[in-house]
Amino acid sequence: MKKISIEMSDELHREILFICEYFNKKEQFYNRKETTITVESFIQAAIKERLILIDKIVNSNLKHKDFSLKNNFKKMFKDSNISQSELSERTGIPISTISSILTNRSQPTMDHFFKLWEALYFPNIFECFYREKEGVNE
Repeated sequence: MKKISIEMSDELHREILFICEYFNKKEQFYNRKETTITVESFIQAAIKERLILIDKIVNSNLKHKDFSLKNNFKKMFKDSNISQSELSERTGIPISTISSILTNRSQPTMDHFFKLWEALYFPNIFECFYREKEGVNE
């Protein structure tokens, strides 16, 4: 592993520390896996996510007009063992809306997306959504 050093403002460092502390406390509260997010691991993950995003954009050859946006939330929440009622309690989103989103009858608003994304502990955005050719049934 290559070690590098970076400079950042005190304000940015405080923001990253706050985010790390928030996630660590949230993990403890929900008795999830014992993972500790450090400033270093946060920055490594942010760089990796940016590289994945750049790679997806550069290598994308989809003609988006023939594709519709779908989400993977149903599978992701099932894998996380989070029920729709628990999800509704955590996010404040009505169960009927959650059902519509999880079955891809509708896509989430930005507000709902961020609440669902947080409930999943902020996975890679490319795991949340995919494009499907128009007229293809799941």
